[in-house]
Amino acid sequence: MTRWILAILVLVATAAPVVGDRSPADRALRQGDRAEAVRIWSAQAAQGDREAQHRLGYALEEGIGAAADPVRAAHYYLAAARQGHVGAQTALAEMLHAGRGVDRDAAEAFIWAMAAADQGSGSAAYLLGRLYLEGEAVTANPVEGFRWFLVAERRGHVSAAHNRRASGRLIGMEQRRDIRSAVVQQIAY
Repeated sequence: MTRWILAILVLVATAAPVVGDRSPADRALRQGDRAEAVRIWSAQAAQGDREAQHRLGYALEEGIGAAADPVRAAHYYLAAARQGHVGAQTALAEMLHAGRGVDRDAAEAFIWAMAAADQGSGSAAYLLGRLYLEGEAVTANPVEGFRWFLVAERRGHVSAAHNRRASGRLIGMEQRRDIRSAVVQQIAY
């Protein structure tokens, strides 16, 4: 009886997929073959797979498994962003804001950042805070900047607390309290 239980446990253990091996590209990455992962993502991206488009965009932006190509990275981010991929929307907004691989376009960056922030992206919320604080693509509004920095902070963005404090100095204590209360209700831990 004990041998049967042991045999079943061995079969189950060897048949179970490795955590993180969701696709052939993940297996290629785990084995250190970045070029193969890029090849697989390219094929999947051509079929319209938004996750593959996002991952290929990241690989091309960072030069992982292929030469860095921010223009092509932006192309794949846009394809995935149009399908609602929050990571691609955030990455595209950041590229548009910085002018990496695309013409600098704060208005378009704002649109994609808002779409991603609405889906929970802390990085997109942080970018919105910067856009509002600096008056890029929107009228400068330290109240909105403070609010978006607070949202980003609550979503775990590392630099948001510093910017929230700095923008908070530009608005009244009562406004800060009201915004804090609204954001806490909106974003519970």
